[in-house]
Amino acid sequence: MTERIGATVVTGAANGIGRAIAMRLAGGGHHLALIDRDRDGLDDVAEAIRAAAAAPLTVTVHVADVADSGQVGAVIDEVERVNAPIDSLAHAVGVLQTGAIVDADYADSRRTFDVNVMGVLNVAQAVGLRMRRRRAGSMVIVGSNSAGVPRANMGVYGASKAAAEMLVRVVGLELAPYG
Repeated sequence: MTERIGATVVTGAANGIGRAIAMRLAGGGHHLALIDRDRDGLDDVAEAIRAAAAAPLTVTVHVADVADSGQVGAVIDEVERVNAPIDSLAHAVGVLQTGAIVDADYADSRRTFDVNVMGVLNVAQAVGLRMRRRRAGSMVIVGSNSAGVPRANMGVYGASKAAAEMLVRVVGLELAPYG
């Protein structure tokens, strides 16, 4: 029987920190499932990874909005069906909204919390349930020092990152007994 190599999920992989993480992990030989809302960006990073790879790697792209738990669940199911069991997660999705709190647009603020907080919850749940069942895995969730350092014109973002940080700390405590 052929041993399946675990998959590493990278969210926010189409650009920025997520893209850099994906490129670095690929250089370390990780088989990747890249998730983002930006299909063109995902295709670009997947192509760059395949072109730079010293050995054959599985690199799949999956379009999803992490703020939508249904999309996240469906994509994580697909990753495990197509790639392999997820053994690691690098969650790098984030929305940065700047401006004074009293001037903040409700829709922009809501989107910031939907992505930065609910996105963490949705991805941590979908991946964490599988890791808990297998009693193995690791998660890295990209945070921000804005979670604990107040800054003018970054209140909504900082508050979202503070909430996300607490979710990550608690999920770490809850999953630790399962490896």
